[in-house]
Amino acid sequence: VSHEVGSSGQSAEYKAAEKMVYWRLKRCTGGSEQSARIRITVPDKGKSTRKEIGPVSLDFEIPMFLCSGMSIRYLRVVEHGGRTYSPFRWVRYITHSDSYVVRI
Repeated sequence: VSHEVGSSGQSAEYKAAEKMVYWRLKRCTGGSEQSARIRITVPDKGKSTRKEIGPVSLDFEIPMFLCSGMSIRYLRVVEHGGRTYSPFRWVRYITHSDSYVVRI
């Protein structure tokens, strides 16, 4: 497995035991585009090799960002007994991938 990443502040690491490539970005500014090129080279191109590689999936998290642009300005929690209380001072925003799978 070989890889190349777009610019400084990025790193990629292949973990053979897990059959995963971890790509990390230190900072991603608004309106920017990031890319990584991962090449998998296998000696045999039979059906068993294709099954061993399996589908390629992508999981990611972007902390402190929401794709929708929604923001929470006020939050009130009401329990069944009618008791209300104020939650902690801040809410953590996070964008999390759901399911990106590519069949090879």
